Amino acid sequence: MRVSARPAGAGWGWRGAMAILLLAAAGCGPAGPPGPRAPFPPVQTDRLPEDVPFQAGDYRIIPLARFTITAQVLSRARYYFGREADLSPVDLVLGWGAMSDRAVLAQLEIFQYGRRYRRRAAGDLPVPREQIERGSANMHLLPADAALARRVCALRRHNLVRLTGWLVRVEASDGWRWSSSLTRDDTGSGACEVLWVRSCERLK
Repeated sequence: MRVSARPAGAGWGWRGAMAILLLAAAGCGPAGPPGPRAPFPPVQTDRLPEDVPFQAGDYRIIPLARFTITAQVLSRARYYFGREADLSPVDLVLGWGAMSDRAVLAQLEIFQYGRRYRRRAAGDLPVPREQIERGSANMHLLPADAALARRVCALRRHNLVRLTGWLVRVEASDGWRWSSSLTRDDTGSGACEVLWVRSCERLK
């Protein structure tokens, strides 16, 4: 087969170039085979005896469960102010199962605000609501050290990532608390995971 190298949209004129720009703006994501990029749900297991509470600056970190997730980054938001930002510089909306399928994601708009995430569709939902709610989550990421913080903050939308660590409760001496959800079935306030990140690997 003979393949000629030509710029994307060559010979299409301005309409072709505009179509390319619109597809990019729509966030269709990287090309690839159909189906989920991250087919399996997160793995949560009981904490081990060595997973004891520890101090991180002014905060006490209490491991609640061990946690591993391989998922696609659907959205990210950086935070610089507020008490949570002392430990968590970024939130990621992560998707797995149907919520890592580009055909599904192309029909959804996903956005973040105030440490929460929302999604909407122009028409009918592309998959049942339960698959969306159980296949995605807004996760508050607490990197264990500066190197991990740089790695976590470098993640971008469409990246495929593997994170491991603990779901935790954070406590302060004045009574302030921030506690992770321990189920993927909940929604609304308090449903986000608070993840102390011990390793971060960008897969794609």
